[in-house]
Amino acid sequence: MTLTAVIILLVMGILLMIAEVMVIPGVGFVGILGFLLLVLAVYFGYEISNTTGHIVLISAGVSSVGILVLSLRSKTWDRVALKTQLKGKSNPDNYEELFKIGQKGKTSSRLNPIGKAIFDDKVVEVKSYSDFVDSNQEIEIVNIEGNKIIVKTVKK
Repeated sequence: MTLTAVIILLVMGILLMIAEVMVIPGVGFVGILGFLLLVLAVYFGYEISNTTGHIVLISAGVSSVGILVLSLRSKTWDRVALKTQLKGKSNPDNYEELFKIGQKGKTSSRLNPIGKAIFDDKVVEVKSYSDFVDSNQEIEIVNIEGNKIIVKTVKK
């Protein structure tokens, strides 16, 4: 194996290890492959000569420690971390004040048995009392339990 091939193995191993730390979370295939490439680079470095093997071993060790230090810095994770916040709420309204038992509406999606319905131009999530209900069917509120609306189909 030539010195150029050993350097390519070393650089590829280092790049894969950096990708594992910075881009791909967890210990996965990319990190293991990077580690194996570093080990192969050291092995083939020693096949060329002891001096080359020592240099490759020191390079692999220093780069591995550098990658570990880089991964443990807090600013590293700030660049990768998700910073968006969820501000929405699930059914934030008090349904007992807004809707009444016996009130009629229409389904805007299929109730499977949970789906969306429209009551007085308000789209809310509802649960079917029994079976599946197709879209655009007339329904009636049977029960309101906090923020859950239970409905049934209106027989025509």
